[in-house]
Amino acid sequence: MTYVANREVCDIDFVNYADGTPFMHYEYGNTTGLNFTSDSVYAMGHGARRVAFNNPLEGTFTLELQVAPLQLLAMYSDGTIDSDATYFVKTEVTCATAGALALAVSSGTVSDVFVYASGDYGGTPIKGTFASGTFTATTAADLAKDSKYEVGFLVKRTSGVHTVTLNNKRVPKYMSIYLSTVDKDEEGNLIPKRIIIHKAVVQRNLDMSYSSEGDPQSISMSFDILTTDDDSFVEIVELEEEVEVNPSEG
Repeated sequence: MTYVANREVCDIDFVNYADGTPFMHYEYGNTTGLNFTSDSVYAMGHGARRVAFNNPLEGTFTLELQVAPLQLLAMYSDGTIDSDATYFVKTEVTCATAGALALAVSSGTVSDVFVYASGDYGGTPIKGTFASGTFTATTAADLAKDSKYEVGFLVKRTSGVHTVTLNNKRVPKYMSIYLSTVDKDEEGNLIPKRIIIHKAVVQRNLDMSYSSEGDPQSISMSFDILTTDDDSFVEIVELEEEVEVNPSEG
């Protein structure tokens, strides 16, 4: 019997449960955790527990991280990252031609334009129309040449953006999760370990904060572990040695 200890966060392979295709490989977690329980109920005899019946296993896999690609957050949706987005922009524009403001963007299309006098953003908008990259004031005198104006508008882009959509139609997909770590024995030998979670789904609980001071943002992810059709749940595997890939080429 070999006694081992561990102080090595797991590398993770997320694999689509439905078809076995890789979803992503991730190796920047700070903490990976595995928790499972199985309560028991008892048949009583003469006031004491006589026979135990085990309830099915329930478990969670947890991941604590601070460095993350957008693909991880896509698991809270259906795993899709879209290439379009519409978002709001607030900027300041100098009037080059009296009565009109040129408003062009390097990518995308502009809509829903609102123009305000400098210092009055969100106050009384200057009336006008927007077409072909130019906002034309209803009253030309409202836009004076060389004066600055605060402008808010929507930009719709279909390239150069990556979007995860969270709603009630796009639901998380089941994942198989493969964890890789190494234990250390009492003689200092490193022993590879694998943890296999056959079927899991992310809990849709996400708390993200953005701050300009203090510690960097942290994200906590939790996955409910499910049972497969063949009653697979979790396996913990200790390897005598790692598998060599193309050993004859070494």
